[in-house]
Amino acid sequence: MSVSFTGGIDYSRWKPINNESYVSKNSPQYAASEVENDQYISSSKSAGCTDGKDDGKIGFFSAIGNAIKGVGKTIVNGVKGMFTNKEGKFSLGKTLLSLGTAALCIAVPAVGVAACVIGGTMGAVQVGKGIYHAATADTDAEAKAAWQDIGGGAFTVGMSVVGAKAGVKGMKTAAANTSKGSALQSLESAGTKLSAKTIGQYGKAFLQDGYRSGKYNLGQIKTSLSSGIATVKELKELNSMRRANAKALAKQAKGETLTDAELKAIADWENLAPDQFSQSAYNIANKQNTLAAKAAEFKEAPIQSLKNAINPDRAAAILKEIRHPINAAKKLPGNISAGAKAVLEAIKSTDSTYAQLVQKYGFENVAEVLELYGGFTIANEAV
Repeated sequence: MSVSFTGGIDYSRWKPINNESYVSKNSPQYAASEVENDQYISSSKSAGCTDGKDDGKIGFFSAIGNAIKGVGKTIVNGVKGMFTNKEGKFSLGKTLLSLGTAALCIAVPAVGVAACVIGGTMGAVQVGKGIYHAATADTDAEAKAAWQDIGGGAFTVGMSVVGAKAGVKGMKTAAANTSKGSALQSLESAGTKLSAKTIGQYGKAFLQDGYRSGKYNLGQIKTSLSSGIATVKELKELNSMRRANAKALAKQAKGETLTDAELKAIADWENLAPDQFSQSAYNIANKQNTLAAKAAEFKEAPIQSLKNAINPDRAAAILKEIRHPINAAKKLPGNISAGAKAVLEAIKSTDSTYAQLVQKYGFENVAEVLELYGGFTIANEAV
């Protein structure tokens, strides 16, 4: 297939291209323009540069600020990591593992010291990497990230040192309670200083105290658990005796005949020996009885306070207020008792006095109506 033209092309109809407005992508000018544009983007604040020069040099105060920021991140991530999984969601398993690890470090101080040593080593490595990256940073963003690593790593090292010191102190204290005592304290008491020559002695003493302190603390925990279980069993038996005695006495008060088991329940409670149960069981039982008595007293207090407060001579003012057409038209709440409804209907439809209402419907029902129409304030004002 061929294409032919029947006439020539009139070039005067075509406007010439302005060479100054067109630059080929292959030309040096285009390459220079592209580099300048990249330089502008990298110097923006979003890329980490805040001093106008994205050269990896951020200055003293910026370095300190980012180091402090790194400390904050380390604390937040450390606490968050104790309770959340990789997706950042709460994890019961991770929480239990964290609590168990903490409990193990407390029970066996040597484990805590070892954990602090590992943490301190990791923190030191992080500091080293941060220093290297800060020295070789090409951009301000890289320098800031490096100083954050330095701050976070330094904080980890510091906290590890504090934890290790506390762990060693706990080891010596617990080991001192054993029959063999603390090997580390023995070295210190003998004036043996830690040096290259005595490092072996201190290492051996550390292992001895680690074993002794762990064995002692675990023994104390076992004893406490056994004692607690025994106390719970005693408390259960003690409360069972108390309930059986109260039930038998209530039956006796009604004039009913008691069985041999019920007579024995009363006798056992009356003859309860001070050393029959542990002191801890007695203490807990007494606290339970006191709390139960306080709860019953608190429950009865509002009604009792109204009983003591209401003066029959001024009760007529309350009845008159309730009989007022506006108050009489008020809609009753759905949870009002049947007795209170009866009292309210009697107030609206009769001229019964306060004493008559109490005698016929009971004080509690009358008090409920008073509370409904003005609370305890009206009741107190009417006495």
